Amino acid sequence: DDDLDAGLDLYGAGDSPPASPTHKAGDHGSWKVLETRPLTKFEETALEKAKERHKSSIAQPKAMMGRTFGGDAFMSTPAVVEFRDFDVGQTYSHKVAVINRSYEKNTYRVVGIPPEYGNVLEVQYKLPGYLATGVGGELTLSFTPKANEDIETHVELLAETGPF
Repeated sequence: DDDLDAGLDLYGAGDSPPASPTHKAGDHGSWKVLETRPLTKFEETALEKAKERHKSSIAQPKAMMGRTFGGDAFMSTPAVVEFRDFDVGQTYSHKVAVINRSYEKNTYRVVGIPPEYGNVLEVQYKLPGYLATGVGGELTLSFTPKANEDIETHVELLAETGPF
């Protein structure tokens, strides 16, 4: 094995792996930056149409018996979750009920937590599938504080009728 490895230079000219580049704003380190050409007028319009199709497929208004539902399709109870008198390093959990209040079946999914709070907040839930009107699912919001400071943020949820 050592005789076979001795003839191979896996890292290029040196005998050690390259140092990982440090990334700063505007600095690309040792990574190659590809040049791109400007988009043609046709490509720009095609890109805009694709963006519009994508937006329209994400959130569509639902109508039932001639009535179109307006507002948030789901209601969360409680609407605001506060963690008070917490100790750093401990994990605290709170359950949140999410109830469908639109005119017909609907579903939701968690889109995400803002990245700056991803290390202190976690959302756990079972993908609910379609929920009838008045039926709900449950989320568990876990909070593990890393420092003794106040945080104000939100959890992004997306239903078929739009974000809420």
